[in-house]
Amino acid sequence: MFFSNQPYHTLSEKPPAIPTSPVVVIRMATIFDIQQILIMAKKLRKMSVATSHEIPDSENKMSMYRGMITTIINGKGLALIAENCNGLLGYIAGRLEYNVWVDNSIMMYEAGFYASTKRAGVMLLKEYISRCNKLKEMGKIQFFIIGEMPGISPDYSKFGMKPTDTLWMA
Repeated sequence: MFFSNQPYHTLSEKPPAIPTSPVVVIRMATIFDIQQILIMAKKLRKMSVATSHEIPDSENKMSMYRGMITTIINGKGLALIAENCNGLLGYIAGRLEYNVWVDNSIMMYEAGFYASTKRAGVMLLKEYISRCNKLKEMGKIQFFIIGEMPGISPDYSKFGMKPTDTLWMA
């Protein structure tokens, strides 16, 4: 799946079946989810500290994010969806990147995490961490990183993660 020579293998997929139950399910994202992922990404951006610094929101940025999510879905990362019979409840996406500080090291770098309910968020995070740990065991990645938004993000230490760098903004 990762670093596949087959370009855009998900273009031939059928849309996922719509759940008929209020039970939250986690599944891999497909190209049919991109529009809803972008809507959730806009909601996430509005909660970000960065918006208070008047960084302009533009269609160009959303187009770039759409391209990144499409690339992730098509095998250059991991994208998961939480949904139930009411629709999509959240997503988490990570892109594969080389680590510039460690030779021959590939990491999974979180590129978006949004959930409209706590349950969906916890389920997404657990599944994402589980899949990333499997990729580590297989030697596909050496580590994975998830960003933290103050006041919004869960306590990642409860999921077995350790803090590393902290970013500051002015």
